[in-house]
Amino acid sequence: MALLRHKRPFLEFRVIGADPAAVQHLFADWTTGYSLTPWSGEVPYPELDILLHPARAEPLGMVITEAMSARLPVVVSDVCGAAEEVSTEAGSVLSLDKSVQDWADAVDRLLERRTPAPSYVRGWEQVAGEYEDIYADLQGERS
Repeated sequence: MALLRHKRPFLEFRVIGADPAAVQHLFADWTTGYSLTPWSGEVPYPELDILLHPARAEPLGMVITEAMSARLPVVVSDVCGAAEEVSTEAGSVLSLDKSVQDWADAVDRLLERRTPAPSYVRGWEQVAGEYEDIYADLQGERS
């Protein structure tokens, strides 16, 4: 965050969903340019420019697919289940082993981009088909 703010002094970070007391230390040297909002059940995607989600453990990461559905570019860790849904046009998937500079550069590249992120659509028909395949596989194993 500090690397990005150095290059983009007017950039504002919004941490949404975490307990503010648990993440306040990340902004100890900051007086402005950030907000900490506990989980309320909604994320204001239209107000955001990018989703940064460097999770250490995330079975799915619904916020990632929701952001992509809102045409918001994403930078996420490769341990997020939804990482496999992130195309190069929609954003970047990085290993947690990557440097802080690599993460900052990935965010910066997406902020520089002039073309909007593509719309992410994964309809119920596709989901239902995937579940049919799972059930068929399970049925085959039990026969």
